[in-house]
Amino acid sequence: MSIRAPYTWLDKQASLKRFYAQLQKDNEVIQVTVTNHTRDIREVCLWGAQSDKEITADKSFKNTFDKTLETEQNPIDVIFNEASDKYCIINEGADAMTVLTAEGVIDNVIDLNTNSNVDIKGPIKIAYNSNPSHPNYGDIAIACRRADQILILDHSGQVKEIVNTGVEPVDVIFNTYNNRFYVANSKSTYLTMIDQSYQSYQLDGFAIPLNLGFNNSNGDVLVNDFGLKEIHLISESGELKNKINGIETERLSIDFDMDNNSFYAASFTSDEIYVINANSLDIDFKYLGISKPSQLIFESDSKLIRVLSQSDSTLKTLSLNFTIIGSEEIVDFDNFSFDGPSIIYLSSAKSQIQIKGTFQSPTVTVNEEYYEDRQDFQYNPAMVRHVKLVASGEDRINALQIIEKSVTGTEFCKTISLSNSQSPQNFANVSEVFDFDGNLIDGHVTWCFKINPLQQVTFLIYYNQIEMYNLLPEKSRISTGVQMSKGIPVSWLDNPKDEPPNEPTY
Repeated sequence: MSIRAPYTWLDKQASLKRFYAQLQKDNEVIQVTVTNHTRDIREVCLWGAQSDKEITADKSFKNTFDKTLETEQNPIDVIFNEASDKYCIINEGADAMTVLTAEGVIDNVIDLNTNSNVDIKGPIKIAYNSNPSHPNYGDIAIACRRADQILILDHSGQVKEIVNTGVEPVDVIFNTYNNRFYVANSKSTYLTMIDQSYQSYQLDGFAIPLNLGFNNSNGDVLVNDFGLKEIHLISESGELKNKINGIETERLSIDFDMDNNSFYAASFTSDEIYVINANSLDIDFKYLGISKPSQLIFESDSKLIRVLSQSDSTLKTLSLNFTIIGSEEIVDFDNFSFDGPSIIYLSSAKSQIQIKGTFQSPTVTVNEEYYEDRQDFQYNPAMVRHVKLVASGEDRINALQIIEKSVTGTEFCKTISLSNSQSPQNFANVSEVFDFDGNLIDGHVTWCFKINPLQQVTFLIYYNQIEMYNLLPEKSRISTGVQMSKGIPVSWLDNPKDEPPNEPTY
């Protein structure tokens, strides 16, 4: 017996090889690949284009992720560009922009030195045109400190314009009120304003402008002038409306609350957060509860204030009455963004990006060609000759139900056991299912089976297709208003082109 066993296995292999050679000669074949993206066993239903069965129940689920990615040198600032649904991160040490999907996949890395006569740019701040109704929606502006330039890129990353600025631009904002970019130049006594045609203008009257904010209800721009130790409020055209001193201006992080008509300004030097009236520039409130606030963001949707404390590497969440309602430790990360569907943290020192979020993910997917085949089989049924099933992993598909629904709504169910269909190639999870021979795939027949967690199953279906128009009788009744490529009665071909068929022919 031990001598005959190897020959028995080889005989099975040879027989299966001959079988497939003949099968491929006599039949057509399609491939259907089903993937379970969840950690649950899920029921899947294929075919049955005229039934009310979906491929699976609960087509999508929330997928939570937390990734830390290595990126280009010194990631320093980030935006979420709604025009492309991607994050754009500038890397100061690499003169590059990393494009990241909301799911935490690096989509592209763009060299900012391309098409430029300046080799070292030093990108430091980024903003974008966030007006969906504007022709330049999605255009990105990058302040390049060492090149004295603003790079204008479209949302795909292609360079559109290079705008010269003052010396060492260190901040850039997009004013949604008038669709213009404003740039603070730390070694020039003016701001650079860039209009909608990307022409630049000087707004004079400053010493060392460092940080910018804007009032999106009237376009006023708040300017932190470290040289004059003052905060200036200017109109959208650059005219001085008001100013305030008494605030430590060495380094501020500014945001605007339109509902309360207030600017929030966090001072890194004095450990103070100011609530500034947007009209009078009076200080309505001063908060001293956070040490070294390096970044402040006001969330208009949640009405929460987020402040990054560089002193203890924590991200504080504050209510509008400045009560700390949350604190998260983020060691080594020095910038963050809550824009978009995910949360982003940047580590300039470690050249890392951490991204957290949830996104809707399909529970079960099928290859795109399946839907075209299903529609075809709905009108031109397929007679199955053989099915080969290949599954990933070690878990097997044990059974498959064939459910046929009659025109009266009655369902007939047939269960095919796959437990005895294991291929002689037993080192793979392959089943050769001969019990499908003679079964139809049409609009009324559905295949249902249970797929294991995170498993992918591929069906190779060998079949002969029944083309229904070939079954029409030669003397079938004329159908008006219906165009068909085949199935025209042969007798019609004997009539002149512009004359109807003789009455006896229909």
